[in-house]
Amino acid sequence: MNVAIQGWGQEDVDLFDRFVKSNLTVFRTVDADLIHIYHDIKCSPSLTQAQLDMCVGTKMNSLGDQTELARYVLDNNLIS
Repeated sequence: MNVAIQGWGQEDVDLFDRFVKSNLTVFRTVDADLIHIYHDIKCSPSLTQAQLDMCVGTKMNSLGDQTELARYVLDNNLIS
């Protein structure tokens, strides 16, 4: 884990990228016991652009997936 990365995010993406580039076999699986406790996402303007982009994207995804948001907008006539 790159502990030199400061601020929100990117450390997990960096670690994943290094695993993929190694000779290890990487696979993803569901972990039924893994729980992510909700917390407010605060995206500091002092983050690097890459970190800020990831932070804002994560914040938007935590509000709901695109299909549900589109359905809400259409069902409530929020666009003309």
